[in-house]
Amino acid sequence: MHIRRRHSLLRLPALFPLPAPLSLPALHSLPALLTLFAWLSLLALPMILPLPALPLPLVVGTVPAYASEIPVSELHLPSIGVLDHTPPPEGMRTAPPGGEVVNPAEFCRADAMLIHWASAHSQVLVDMCLAIAESDRVICCARSSADAAEAEAAMSAAGVHMANVEFLVTSGGSVWIRDYGPFSIYDDGELSITDMRYGPMGDIDDIPIEIADQYELPWYRSSLIHQGGNHLTDGNGMGFSSTNLTSFNPAWEMGAIREEMQSYLGLDSLVIFPPMQGDATQHCDMWMKLLTDTLFVVGEYEHPEDAVGDDAAYLDQLAQDLDEMQNLDGRDFEVVRLPMNPVVFEGFYSINRTYTNSLILNDKVLVPVYGTPLDAEALQIYARLMPDHEIIGIDSSNLIHYLGAIHCITNIVHHSNPLVVLHEPLVRVDPGAEPVLSCRLNPRFGDREVELHYRSAVSGDEGVIPAVFSDGVWRAQMPPVFEDFGYWFEARVFSGAGVFETSLPEGAPDEVFTCLVREASSVEPGVVDPTFDPTGDPALDPAVNPVLDPVAFDPGTLTSWPKPFTGETTIGFSLARDVAVELGVYDSGGRLTRRLLPERPMVAGHHQVVWDGRDDGGELLPSGVYLVRAHAGRSVGFERLVLIR
Repeated sequence: MHIRRRHSLLRLPALFPLPAPLSLPALHSLPALLTLFAWLSLLALPMILPLPALPLPLVVGTVPAYASEIPVSELHLPSIGVLDHTPPPEGMRTAPPGGEVVNPAEFCRADAMLIHWASAHSQVLVDMCLAIAESDRVICCARSSADAAEAEAAMSAAGVHMANVEFLVTSGGSVWIRDYGPFSIYDDGELSITDMRYGPMGDIDDIPIEIADQYELPWYRSSLIHQGGNHLTDGNGMGFSSTNLTSFNPAWEMGAIREEMQSYLGLDSLVIFPPMQGDATQHCDMWMKLLTDTLFVVGEYEHPEDAVGDDAAYLDQLAQDLDEMQNLDGRDFEVVRLPMNPVVFEGFYSINRTYTNSLILNDKVLVPVYGTPLDAEALQIYARLMPDHEIIGIDSSNLIHYLGAIHCITNIVHHSNPLVVLHEPLVRVDPGAEPVLSCRLNPRFGDREVELHYRSAVSGDEGVIPAVFSDGVWRAQMPPVFEDFGYWFEARVFSGAGVFETSLPEGAPDEVFTCLVREASSVEPGVVDPTFDPTGDPALDPAVNPVLDPVAFDPGTLTSWPKPFTGETTIGFSLARDVAVELGVYDSGGRLTRRLLPERPMVAGHHQVVWDGRDDGGELLPSGVYLVRAHAGRSVGFERLVLIR
């Protein structure tokens, strides 16, 4: 569900609290009242009385055997334990970074996934490593050499690509490395680590420093308590947190919090809102996430009774408020809703089986799944919103009983060059048009430049146009075009002594975007020029290609079901007359992975071909977006397939 309503443009203040009434479940028994008293004591409510009234993560019920077997110390509950509101120990705080400070977004380029080994969660940790280590680094922290050896054995037995896995023995730690782990920043272009104070379990406050020292990264230490699960950033200087941030820092004035976040994380604006009632962690990653610099996903309950208290209405209001906001460049945010599973109760905990608690690491997205009917819908939404990423479901049905999911047990060390270029390809223009091509850079540095490079597909003539920056977007206008052309962007950033360079596509100039120069009147959905090679631009939209010969094969009849699919999919098409048909499946990189029909003569009528998700060698292909290409006579059609493992 997209929220389309737009209101007057709003420049974000440094702090934007969203009002919410105090709402508690009804209490009908002495045990329930005692439970409430225990929670009030643990949350140290007298210390946060100056704050606005906030909904509490409190659900009262009968404790099932499953929940009672989980030690409280292992739950993902930063609020459990005595809060330390005393000044930090001597040496805890360092001077802040002295240069241009930039906090990259999760979707920026990453160097490694961080995890912390825990035997109780070995399966989900191994599953994540199987997905990530095949192409990216994994740093596995462990409390001892014995734990590291156990982790290595478990991963090796499961077939993890161990050449991409490193082990680091730390002084302590828990599986919830998102909350106490490092915050990546760039100080005058140099990758560095900020260590925000964790709060409870102070013995793990040193782990970000140990990681920084191991990889020879500069580090800085703040005395503000701020947990990573309660931190979202758009990479453009905006941060988002729940009031968990203010609850843990009652002695801090709002101005001091803003200044600390700006000094140590480079945030120029901070948005703060109440937490969900039905989530005990109070961390915003349990109900919302940024997929790009302007695209949020926010949870949505199908029925109000599926949620705790007023959580369904609260999420609707939060989504609306975010949708009405702008970022610091004056661009609108967009909000897409992700389904929320009905809450289940375990004792006085409500189990929030959320899909927003995912991990984006380069071109992969790990999404928690729980074996519920909503899993497929959530994965399909991710696939639609992030078509250039591989969407991988990770079984979190056991992990969520500890009150956390995938994002909670992972962290990221960003790349020394974090730059990404965000762009929606232009695939067709009219002859004689002067197209304006645009892109965005992330994260935001002060000194930057972008160039548009283009090359005629016919004459081979090339050109370079400097892009102009306004309202957060880089734009370059081309001269009149009369021939198909390829294009790409090159970007450079200057910060301190550092220089970052990147291009889009990353393989440019060998790999480029292809734009067809055609009359709009000759366009029909699904039909393309048979001289066009789909491997040149696998992201081509079938709706913008010229009609050549719709007689033998109407590409509009090319369909597939189910969508998405997990095991196999049926591809259907119709022929108006006898004709030879060629059918192939291409991956997101434009490579032919499976030849389903090698130009076989077929009779008129409707036909079906089943694809089992394997390549020509019989190997199972990973989750992701694929393109099936049907070529019959002089007509070619495309159908997008989404495979979910």
